[in-house]
Amino acid sequence: DDEKVLLDCHHAKILQEMMIDCKLEIAEAKIERCFSEKCEKKTKKTRGTQSTWQKYRRLFSVVAFVSCIYGCESSTITRAKHGLNATGDGTCQLVVMLPFTDTRKGPPQNIAKNGVTHHGRGVWPDAETLSKNSYALMASAQLAANHFNEKDSSVVPELAGHNFQTCSVRFSDIIFLDTSHREKIAANNFIDLLLNNTSICAVVGPETPKAIDGLGILADSIGVPVIDYGSMDNRFSQKDEFPALVRIFPDMRIFAEAMAEYLGNTMLNRKYVSIISDHSDYSTQFESFIRPLEGALGLNLITANVLENSIKSIDNAISVIVKGGHNTIVLVTEQPALLEHIARMADEKGLIGENYFWVIAGRSLPRAYLERLRAAPNSPIDRMLKGSAVFRIIDPFMYQRDMDRFLINWMAQDSSLVSQLNSLHPLKGNNPFQVDYFVGTDNYFQMNDPAPLSSYIYDSVILTGISACELLMSEEKIPAKLEITVNEILGTRFLGASGNVSFEEGNNGRSPGGLSAYGVYNIRHGDIVNGLRGFDSSLTAIYQGSGWDKISATEFTYYDETTSQPTPLRTTNSNYLATGRHVVGLTLMGMAIANATGCCLWIWLMRNNKKILASQPEFLCVLCFGSAVTAASIAMISFDESYGWSVNALAHGCKALPWCFFIGYLIMYGAIFSKLSRTNQVFSFRRKKVEINRVVRPFLVVLMLSITVLIIWTAINPLAWVRMENKNDPLATSGKCKSVNFSPLPFFITLMVMIVMVTISLLAILWQTKDIQDEFVESNWIFYGILAHLQAWVMALPIWFGIDSGSTNAIYLTAVVFLFIFSTALVVLVIWPKIFMWAHTKIYGESNNSKMRPRINLSGDKHVHISGLRSSQEGISHPIQPDTYKEQVSLLFAENSELKKEILELKQGQKTQLGNSQGEELPHS
Repeated sequence: DDEKVLLDCHHAKILQEMMIDCKLEIAEAKIERCFSEKCEKKTKKTRGTQSTWQKYRRLFSVVAFVSCIYGCESSTITRAKHGLNATGDGTCQLVVMLPFTDTRKGPPQNIAKNGVTHHGRGVWPDAETLSKNSYALMASAQLAANHFNEKDSSVVPELAGHNFQTCSVRFSDIIFLDTSHREKIAANNFIDLLLNNTSICAVVGPETPKAIDGLGILADSIGVPVIDYGSMDNRFSQKDEFPALVRIFPDMRIFAEAMAEYLGNTMLNRKYVSIISDHSDYSTQFESFIRPLEGALGLNLITANVLENSIKSIDNAISVIVKGGHNTIVLVTEQPALLEHIARMADEKGLIGENYFWVIAGRSLPRAYLERLRAAPNSPIDRMLKGSAVFRIIDPFMYQRDMDRFLINWMAQDSSLVSQLNSLHPLKGNNPFQVDYFVGTDNYFQMNDPAPLSSYIYDSVILTGISACELLMSEEKIPAKLEITVNEILGTRFLGASGNVSFEEGNNGRSPGGLSAYGVYNIRHGDIVNGLRGFDSSLTAIYQGSGWDKISATEFTYYDETTSQPTPLRTTNSNYLATGRHVVGLTLMGMAIANATGCCLWIWLMRNNKKILASQPEFLCVLCFGSAVTAASIAMISFDESYGWSVNALAHGCKALPWCFFIGYLIMYGAIFSKLSRTNQVFSFRRKKVEINRVVRPFLVVLMLSITVLIIWTAINPLAWVRMENKNDPLATSGKCKSVNFSPLPFFITLMVMIVMVTISLLAILWQTKDIQDEFVESNWIFYGILAHLQAWVMALPIWFGIDSGSTNAIYLTAVVFLFIFSTALVVLVIWPKIFMWAHTKIYGESNNSKMRPRINLSGDKHVHISGLRSSQEGISHPIQPDTYKEQVSLLFAENSELKKEILELKQGQKTQLGNSQGEELPHS
């Protein structure tokens, strides 16, 4: 079998480079020959590529393990030796692999150690802390074995069931193996155990993904399940690739989802996030799972990668973050020693301070590292960690101490369990690194809390025992050795120390339901000792499998030592409205409103002037009011956040914008239309009287319809102030009014249809009154005003839509000029000529021609009369009676030949009215 495996060229090459010393005489010549004969040419194209390494890495480990075990003829390892001793005493020999020592490669030499004690070549933690943590994990595993053997249900209620009380399965003393945080040492120790003909029913651990990788394949070959108690590597959830593995801890997918929910809509709503990561599986898998959540949680992610021992790559990564402008920075790496260099370069680039929020994944800042970390006050790392958040694996006993069943049982243990643990310590009598390892004292359980992951390793042991009992009860014919299958384990359900233990369908991973797996710790400044500062951390939120919950009475404090989140969420070019443009816009608005107000005031003061009466001053003042309302639209677009307005205040301005614009437009055009309609009816002699309320009815109907549309628009899809990213510049944003739910086009089009209808109606009435003198209807000036509006539309729309959305000032100036022309054109063209004529008359007097021409006067009783048709009392106009009609007409013919011509034309067009033999009054109003 070993020759078949070694035929794979890539496997052989890597095995040659990563030969594991398994204390066996391996046929190294076979490997050399296989590589030289079959692989030399083929590997030249793929040697050293990242894709090749990722694809075959797991299989490389398999080759190494299988070669070590089966490549030696003296190996007597067989599958039949392992499993549950079913027909004997029911013992299950459990192996638990823990890191009591650390022989990993240390940090780069040019990165400071910040006062952390480094063990050997290891990065973290020191030997004492590492050994103490592993001792606590060892205690949790043995406590679980004792509880299962005694069928003690104080932690796991299911053990009180009759089936388990009568189950003959029991654990012998657990075999604890030291992994030294290295997959090669873990493999060597496990292989030594197998070669000693030890019968194994299950393995718990080890802690590193690479060690689990190879061990899982080896365990499958001998029929032994491996229970992963703390790795988040998502590959191990794939049942087809790792048929012997079971995860009791959620994988990286759940971790990424939990962090994304915390940063996204659930807790903080910080949608702009930058991620600094290395090329480890830990970081790569995190990125692969958080990316698909961008759209669902409204996140905008930027990623930057760093390489081990590469200071330049860190500098490049920080530059990417600066360019992106996101103020929430997530650090995901398995190299804690990189922290200081990342902090230093981030400080140089201005990424540390009250505007920034740093979030650190647990492996980037392990507990033991943080506990011993010391930094100079106000140094980059001191400032970076202040007010930052750390995502960690947590156990339920960490936040519910008084109620946690596991912790209560832990504290109730006595010296007998301590003595048992000390006798089982793997470094006792086998300490190749000569490490001063930790051993417990009689009051160990009263003086020390369980280590992180203790509840998970406890449940791993209980899971093995319960699965063995269920398997034993399901067998009709019990063999001498009974394999505990992965399928049996995956079907197990119970309430354990870490929560509800159950597994997802279709894979080897634990279901997140009912599980408290992750917590957010707030890092705060600690005491300064000997000129160096320590750090404290407090749990502020926990992930309950289905969402986040805040810890009561624990507030998260940020860099500025307040509970308010750092703002803004993004450092960008916000394209705020320039002060100069702001002043120009408000000045033009003031001029437009002052113009409307001044004209209306003049009209009111001159309301008894015959020429002003002829122009119907009521409608002229309404025209001025509509002009002022339209001009007020400028104020709604003249402010943004830079002028101290809140988003809520700006949103109210956005809501008012269509009201001012459309209502102002309709009021102006409605006033002109009503004025012309009334005059047209008078000159057409259609009615005896033309009251104001009759001619304004069409205008009021249109106005009420538009108000109804605006109310519906504001109620179901109001305009709101939003700041959006510019497509052409990722660092630039622009604030604008935008509908919050769906497109406003249906409402906009409806209102525009009303505007078009009113404009067409006004043009029609202008055509009908084109022959009436300007002092009555101002037809020419009104037409020029409408033409100015149309020109403004034609010029403004292409410019507006052609300008880049990021050009806030250009868009604003275009809108302001457009609204200024729209609000002032009609007022200037209709009222200013009257003011000029009045001023000219005051200065130079009235011309003879103007005195001789006939005029229409509006008397106080709102009746319109033709001047020249006078009674015997000069200056008083009243209706003409039938008996004086002919006499009055004769006098007029004599006085004014021009009036004679006009009356003859009227008589030809209005025969029925003028020739009425019944003596009707001459129509007037």
